[in-house]
Amino acid sequence: MEPEWYYTLQGQQQGPVPEGKLRSLLQSGQVLPNEFVFKEGMSDWAAASSRSELMGGSPPTPISTLARGAGVGEISIGAVYQEAIAVFKESWIPLCLGFLLILAFSLGSGFIAGIIGAIAHDRHNILGNLLGLVINGPLTLGMWALILNAVDRKPVSPMDILEGFKHFLPAFVLNLLMMVAMIAGLIALIIGIFIVAILLSFAWLYMADRGCSPVDAMKQSFECVKSNFLIVLVVMLLWIPIAIAGFLALIIGLVPAGVFCWLTLAVAYRWLNPPTPAA
Repeated sequence: MEPEWYYTLQGQQQGPVPEGKLRSLLQSGQVLPNEFVFKEGMSDWAAASSRSELMGGSPPTPISTLARGAGVGEISIGAVYQEAIAVFKESWIPLCLGFLLILAFSLGSGFIAGIIGAIAHDRHNILGNLLGLVINGPLTLGMWALILNAVDRKPVSPMDILEGFKHFLPAFVLNLLMMVAMIAGLIALIIGIFIVAILLSFAWLYMADRGCSPVDAMKQSFECVKSNFLIVLVVMLLWIPIAIAGFLALIIGLVPAGVFCWLTLAVAYRWLNPPTPAA
């Protein structure tokens, strides 16, 4: 008798189905190799691509786009941007408002720190730098969580950025470690810091998505991006013309341009890291 398998479809648990049926779903592309599978006797869920009995020993087929209803297609920059545009159209207002809230918090804290620094005759603005380090971590985590919710088609609100303060300490530590990593990359000149930034570009997303520790977030980002370096590199290089276009539209244009850049990275992340099944 064939073993029966459970599997996920866009993060939702399905099954059980016979092994032959699941193998057929994988071969036809109705279930993607990056979805999770489970059967009795396994200690935990695993990616379908890691189970040779389901993949027939053949190499995993390319992961398709995340676009709902877009059908199965190969990984491509065009597909990432197509999905990012679709998400932006659906949720651009709360995403842009969330981005503006971060700017408001950052400017407000900087203004307060500047006043205190002037009173304390702090010429190097040490207090302002410390305050920025404390606030920026949780706000950045909250913004990534907001964007990831939009990509997953979950309800979004600009105030979701405050959720990052619920994980204040790990967000602060990750922000600090990212700065240290950037400085280390800077020592290796511009090329070094650029490569470090690319390899760690998913760290915030891993923490927002899976609640992992700062070190684990950086480690998982490194391992994932290392295997998909080219696509992440191109996604981030294309931020340059988008940022220029936003700059030409003055400050008003920079907000949606910045949001869209973050959104493309979140889409690429979710593409390579599908939602884990609910416990």
